[in-house]
Amino acid sequence: MLCPLSPGNLVSREGAQFLQRNRRFQITTSSTVACRIAIPLLICTKNTSMPPNTEDNPCPYILIIDDDEDDLEMLSSSLEQLGVKTRSFDSGKKAIFFLNLLSDTGDLPDLIITDFNMPSMNGLRILNILKDNKETSFIPVVVYSTHMTPIFKNALIKLGAVDCFAKPSVYADFTHQIATFKNLASNSNPLRKILRG
Repeated sequence: MLCPLSPGNLVSREGAQFLQRNRRFQITTSSTVACRIAIPLLICTKNTSMPPNTEDNPCPYILIIDDDEDDLEMLSSSLEQLGVKTRSFDSGKKAIFFLNLLSDTGDLPDLIITDFNMPSMNGLRILNILKDNKETSFIPVVVYSTHMTPIFKNALIKLGAVDCFAKPSVYADFTHQIATFKNLASNSNPLRKILRG
């Protein structure tokens, strides 16, 4: 799991290898045992203690779709650190199948975040399928991509996306996006009740 820390902290060799695989984050080696990182992240153990999900304190639930394993892990683990329940899928087909199974149970996510550029089923197709299904049409959908132009963003919002983001290359932007995703999920419950009728 990824934990934000102050700049200049050390990570384990495994942490350094993870960061090296993810090309958006640059590190510099300071020894053979540990690496000093330019982007303040540390790999730590999975946090299993989530805040209790009660009517007074609902735990936001976000479904994430991304074919990039590193992006998927980074996003889901960072959200979980903020107390958000996540479910991750590496393809749109798997996510849509899962949502169709859950549509009768009412245990649908508060927010769906989908990558745009994926093989077989891209973010636009996922957005269209979700908005065309009466059981999932009320779920807010965020589309994110490596490149997000204003024209592209406006077109996706007109098709039903609640917002669109470019994948960040700077740590401060990443933490801001994570907080925004949590806020969108936390604030979607009243809207969902109204839209569902």
